[in-house]
Amino acid sequence: MSASPLRAHINGFLSLLTPDPRRPYFNVKSLFDWIVVITPSIILIISAMMAMRQRRQSSELFKAVRIALLPVGLFTTWVMCTFRDLSVANPRAAIRNYGIGLYGFTLAMKLIEMSLISERPKRIRRVKAHALKASSQDNDKKTADIHYYPAGSVMDAVSYLLDLRGVNSEFGLTTFFPPFSTDIDYDEHRLAFIGRVAFSCLRHFLLFDFLQTSIQLLPGNVGEPFGGSIYLPEDKLDLILPIPISTTIKRYIVSTLICFHVGPAIYAALTTGYLLITLFGVGVLRQLPSQYPPLFYRPWLSTSLTSFWSKRWHAVFKRNFTYVGWYPGVRLFGKAGGVLLVFLVSGLLHDVGIWGMRGDTDPLRIVGFFVLHGIGMLLEQAWKKTTGKRVDGFFGRLWSTVFMFSTAHLIVDAWCMRGLPGSQIFVEDRYRPVWRLVNWLRGQS
Repeated sequence: MSASPLRAHINGFLSLLTPDPRRPYFNVKSLFDWIVVITPSIILIISAMMAMRQRRQSSELFKAVRIALLPVGLFTTWVMCTFRDLSVANPRAAIRNYGIGLYGFTLAMKLIEMSLISERPKRIRRVKAHALKASSQDNDKKTADIHYYPAGSVMDAVSYLLDLRGVNSEFGLTTFFPPFSTDIDYDEHRLAFIGRVAFSCLRHFLLFDFLQTSIQLLPGNVGEPFGGSIYLPEDKLDLILPIPISTTIKRYIVSTLICFHVGPAIYAALTTGYLLITLFGVGVLRQLPSQYPPLFYRPWLSTSLTSFWSKRWHAVFKRNFTYVGWYPGVRLFGKAGGVLLVFLVSGLLHDVGIWGMRGDTDPLRIVGFFVLHGIGMLLEQAWKKTTGKRVDGFFGRLWSTVFMFSTAHLIVDAWCMRGLPGSQIFVEDRYRPVWRLVNWLRGQS
């Protein structure tokens, strides 16, 4: 078979795996649509229940059933991500398809874990709020004030699967959880906690609105729902920086400023979403405030790439990356391989989000960004091994900041080219206070 027909067959096969931009819109009134969406989650819950209930005499049988369910779960997950367009004819809502891509990849990682795990996942109760400490050493299972309890019901499985950081699961006992900003025992002062969270949620939402508005006001298409590059053409650059310097330098200054907006915008958006979940969990479901430690630990104070990724950025996917990336990477290639495979899986997660949103991928820039950060962490480990000193202090902060925003151009441009900054994240434009204020000042309705 010649090369051209072979390439045509390969492209035809790959097209079957790619979301069709002409696929029907999701119909909230269609029972079939909802069945397709929830089927992979049901399979995952069943696998988690069997993993929790396995005993010595039944472990082999349960494991065989879980492994048999794995390809079914992965196939239904792919169908869920590709069969409907969640934007419902609204270009600014295409980010819903990005979200379903992230959810599908996360669900697939959990399916792999629940299908292959040999030990029973254990749920724990932290007896006191102070059982969550600010250091991973205090979270060690030898010192944490916790109680194990048998699990295996549907609610136990759902709770375990939703507990991505491991606050109430055994795998979280060695996880770093950012400390609360005060020493108040919020479990005893629920209303004070709810008020503080509500104010913080509003503050981060306004910050996000300001940053998104700033990007959307830039000339060109970078803030539009159909996307545009962060490397603006010369005529647009002159509108932003009307100074006599070379176009190349001016273009890189503007692209760097956009990166400085996108990074904090992601932080503000994720924090806002997490705080909304916290308000629902504590205020409506009556869960303990100590079950919702902060998501981030002041990432702007990072003094190395290691501190940024291991402590200061969120650890929502830590368990998934550990099981799918770290364990096989260490087994096959040693610790360095484990680090690189973790960042490779992280890059694939974000690239699959783009795949769900636009039907294409950009692994060179999206996956490449994360792999470069894995290499950066290995360089920090080599520095510590060579000099006996870890990367820290002023020069560590300078190194990590320069490295972060230099490599950020890769992933930020990929995101902006696909319209993420122009997406409708939380509310419609008419409910965005900063956007409305800016347009009022500009004399627009």
